[in-house]
Amino acid sequence: MQSKDRQNRPYQLLGQMSPGTSPQGLPTTDLSGDQNPQELTTTYITTLYYCALTNLYIQSALPDTLDELDAENPRLKIALDRSFADFTAAQKWLDKHSDLIVSSTAKHYYDEISDMENDVVMDSSLFYSQSHN
Repeated sequence: MQSKDRQNRPYQLLGQMSPGTSPQGLPTTDLSGDQNPQELTTTYITTLYYCALTNLYIQSALPDTLDELDAENPRLKIALDRSFADFTAAQKWLDKHSDLIVSSTAKHYYDEISDMENDVVMDSSLFYSQSHN
């Protein structure tokens, strides 16, 4: 059985978010300076993968309406929107540098994500505009 502290860890992180917390994702990184393009590719693939997992998990816990989400757990909305934003930023970077994916040590993560249906990772507005009731 998990200790109470361990069970509360996700809520502690969510508790750090306020309604004013930005849902903005990762900045798009330029390949300039001392950055290693292959390391960045692996980082973005890993980000893409774990943002998708997070986003899909959160989707399974959402209430029936956006109004309920706003009223009951606005921090969950922030986490959903941020995971979507980070997923999108990572995907854009990888689209620009797709030639580096094949030699990444995280290529297997990318292959798993590539097999997902398009648009399965969503922000709160997309999720509730679909028929998820």
